[in-house]
This record gives sequence, structure tokens and C-alpha cells, in this order.
Amino acid sequence: MLVWIRWGVHGSPMCTLGDFDDQVQYLLVSEMLDPVEIQQIDLMIVKFQEKLRTRWDGANLLLYGSLMIGIGLKTSDVDLYLRIPNYNNTADAYVIYETAKLLHTEPSKYSNIQLKYNAVGPMITFYDHSTKRFIDVSCNGRVRMEKLRLIGYYLRLDKRHIQLTTIVKLWAKVNKLTGGTLYSYSVYLLVVFYLQQKKMAPSVYEMQASMPPGLLRKYNTDYEKLPFTVVNNETLYDLLGGFFKYYADFNYEEYCVSPHVGRPVAKIDFDSEKTAPKEFLLYEEYMETVAIQPMVNEVLCVQDVLSHRNILRKANAEFDSHFINIFKDAAKKYDEIPKEKFLRSIFKVDGDKDISKEGENVEVYETLKLIDCFDNV
Repeated sequence: MLVWIRWGVHGSPMCTLGDFDDQVQYLLVSEMLDPVEIQQIDLMIVKFQEKLRTRWDGANLLLYGSLMIGIGLKTSDVDLYLRIPNYNNTADAYVIYETAKLLHTEPSKYSNIQLKYNAVGPMITFYDHSTKRFIDVSCNGRVRMEKLRLIGYYLRLDKRHIQLTTIVKLWAKVNKLTGGTLYSYSVYLLVVFYLQQKKMAPSVYEMQASMPPGLLRKYNTDYEKLPFTVVNNETLYDLLGGFFKYYADFNYEEYCVSPHVGRPVAKIDFDSEKTAPKEFLLYEEYMETVAIQPMVNEVLCVQDVLSHRNILRKANAEFDSHFINIFKDAAKKYDEIPKEKFLRSIFKVDGDKDISKEGENVEVYETLKLIDCFDNV
């Protein structure tokens, strides 16, 4: 079947014709890591770990980030957590510095080596020539790994979960929601919370209720992977459209997005530990330490899956407006644009000519190419 395509999300072809499911399939295959690329990354990790063990016996590299939860993109960096036996956090800077020295010994394999310091501590970034991608290494990634492990549980409950999350992640990047104030992790939380509203995922509280708290830096990171059957049979198309409509209509002024309890929580409930919902067992401790209070007073409030902090606390009025408007725009397109043209329409960015309208002659596009799209899936 011959179809027209245009250069897509990250410079790869994107189907604009065919039905919605065909377009999704092609988009995901075009944008997500393929088995060969995953194998290359696995091999790189093994070799890098072997090199580290020439310096520290028992050094261990653990994968986290988008690749850990099964939605790695062709443009994704590789995030690694370096764990060394008998070392604590006070040695992180030293370990990162020594790692940089090791990398500098093989300039043909590793380049663009940079030492950085972010909110979670020292880290190193470098370019790996074997995989042709950037690698980020941190010694202080335990809490982040626990959060992503929980996200991974949610996304594996149903194949539609990963498909929906990947499409939304790409949409958010194209529409400039992520890359600055909003990180991909925020997108994951928005999707998980939406799935909880659809009864397609349990709340974090449900998974923690029968277990004693397993505290890591005052966060309860223990949970039970409940046997959960997804009975919702909505199509991916309707779930995607419903996602946009849900957040287009959400009452951001009064409520928080809270994956912990799996329902919107009134901001006023966090005025004190006495009025906090009963599900927030550790909230009293948060109130005692200003540095880790949930901070729900901002317009946009999306609570972290484990710490309950507002991960959008650094947003400004301009971003708030863009966030809400971009959801309203996508929701409107879902209501008004034919199903087979909806996916293309939500990836349209400023400067693109709209080809979602009936009767448009796609032959005018210089970037369009005629290929057998589905033979390449």
C-alpha cells in the first residue's frame, strides 16, 4: 500500500495516511529503539562496567531512565547508576572524578567527557562511540530508580499503557512541554494518574497499605505489585483523546494530580498535617522539614509518585498557560478532526502547513516522499 509520509518527530518518517492504528505502529517503530540498538546498549554497559572494575572491584552499573521502563527512543540518552561496594554518598565526587580519568584513557571510544553537579549530586556525561549516544552516570540514583521501577510496573500492566505513554512523550517534546520545566518523568506521572481515573491502574497507596514503610531518605519506597487485571477495553485512539480531554478540563486551581492516592486531591487539604488525606501517612514528617514540603500552592500541581512533592513547583505563569492551552488544543482536535488525521494533527508544530483538513493536496510538500510505508514497519 503506497502512502505519503513527511519527515516526522525526530527526523524519521511519519505516516500521514492509513488508519490510526497503522500510523501508531509506524510511529512507534520509527521512534523507539529497535532490538539491535538495545543489544548495542547492553554490550556497551557490560564493557563499561568491566572497565570500571579495573579500578573498583565489584563496581556495578544499573540502567534507569526511559530505557529501564521500556520506552527508550532512538534519541534517548542512556542513564546509568554506578554502585560501588563499601562506598557511601560522601565519596560520590571522588568516584565520578576517577571515572572521568578512566574514560580519558580511551579517547577513541569515549569523548565529550563532562563533569556536572545537579540536584542529586555529581555526575558525568560522555559520548559513547559504539552506540553513538550520550551516557549519563550518577552515583546517587537510588531514589530515582525506585520511582522508575514503580512507573515500569504501571506501564507493563497493559500494552496500551506503553503505547499511550510513548505517544504522549513524543507529543510533549514536539510541543515544547518537555525539555525545560517539564521532564519526561512528569509525563509518565500524568499518564499513570489518567490511567488510575480509568480504573486501569491501582493507586500507590493501595500497593503500600498492607506493607510496613520501607524508608529511603524519608520516602516510603516499598510497595506490593498487586495482581491487577485491566478490564477497560477502550481503544488506544479513545484513550489518547481522553487523556487530552481529561487534562484540558482538570481543575488546576483547586486540585492536585496525585498518583499516590489515585484521585485529585484538594490543595486546601494540605494546609496542615491534621487536614491531610489519611493516605499520606508520612505527611507529618514532610511538614516538619520545609525543604521537602509538598508545595501545592502553585497553579499546576503534579505530586511525585513517592515523595509527594510538586514536581512542577518551578513552573511560571507562561509555562502554566502553555501547558493548559496545549492540552485544550489537542482535546479540540480529538473532537473535531477525523480519526485517521488526528495523530498527524497533534504533531503539527508552528511553521508546519496543516495537512489535517479535508481536500489538502499533499503533493505540494517538498519533504513528502512516496514509499511503501507499511512494508517498512
